[in-house]
Amino acid sequence: MNFQILAIALGGATGALARYGVGTLVHKTWMPFGVYTGTFIANSLGCFIMGLAFVYFDLKYSALTSSNEALVAIRQFCMIGFLGAFTTYSSFSLDAFKMLQQGQIFHWGIYIFSTLIVSIVSLMIGVFIAKFLLT
Repeated sequence: MNFQILAIALGGATGALARYGVGTLVHKTWMPFGVYTGTFIANSLGCFIMGLAFVYFDLKYSALTSSNEALVAIRQFCMIGFLGAFTTYSSFSLDAFKMLQQGQIFHWGIYIFSTLIVSIVSLMIGVFIAKFLLT
């Protein structure tokens, strides 16, 4: 098995467990937004960590990361595996940030708007179809 795939899988498992842990902890101790507080905190924390990882792996040490298989695996573990399972919102935020960095303001707006609207509408369609099929 490819070492990078294993790193992503382990990161994904770790991220999923961390997401569950954050949700459980927040739900038991602090809920200013009700049951959505855990999601809010996981998304915010995941975006913060993605920012740190982006600077570390893609900006500061990009040449070193690309030439070092262990660093590539650590990057994959963190940015794809862990943060991908902890929150996909962090990847969405990084993509939007990169568009802003590249001056693609129009595409940035379209991307943000369409991602949010299409995701919510897609969920609604899935709920409608599932309810239709199950009744």
